[in-house]
Amino acid sequence: MNKRLDQVFCGYMSLSSDHLIAAADERLLELLGYNQHGLYGCHFESILTRASRIFYQMYFIPRIRLNTNIEALQLAVKSGNGEAVSFLINARIREREGAAVYELVMLPLHQQIEYEEQIQRLNLEAKRLQTELDRLKESEEHSAAGQQKLTRQIELQEQKRELMESHADNFKAGISLLTDSQPIE
Repeated sequence: MNKRLDQVFCGYMSLSSDHLIAAADERLLELLGYNQHGLYGCHFESILTRASRIFYQMYFIPRIRLNTNIEALQLAVKSGNGEAVSFLINARIREREGAAVYELVMLPLHQQIEYEEQIQRLNLEAKRLQTELDRLKESEEHSAAGQQKLTRQIELQEQKRELMESHADNFKAGISLLTDSQPIE
């Protein structure tokens, strides 16, 4: 697998036309607790949970054949230790050497949920600090030093929020990079 892609926070998997796992990047193998030999050649359905397997058969296969791509599909994959790991999957079908190849970009949902919760917490804290600053500005009893300290705290919270938004943008850019990139051979 491409070393640059191995460092992205989501996983990549390639399936053959008969849905056998042909490639998986190091990140996905790490997320699932498999080694390359444990996944390659396995049927993709064999690592899905029962409910996801049904959804895969009833929705994924017909839809990707019809539209050639799928965005934001949630499937649960069994990890090497048997635990279910939920993924948000973007997939596309391409033709390579006369055969259909399925390319999947798989984002573990726990990371996305954590990012969203952290951004939400930071936004709430920034709003709370802004409200506090507004209250202090209205009060004539506050000192210039206290206001500077509170302003600095608000600036720091805003920087944290911007950093989290940057992480979210990087996440979206990573997904876009992986889904828009040329097939890896």
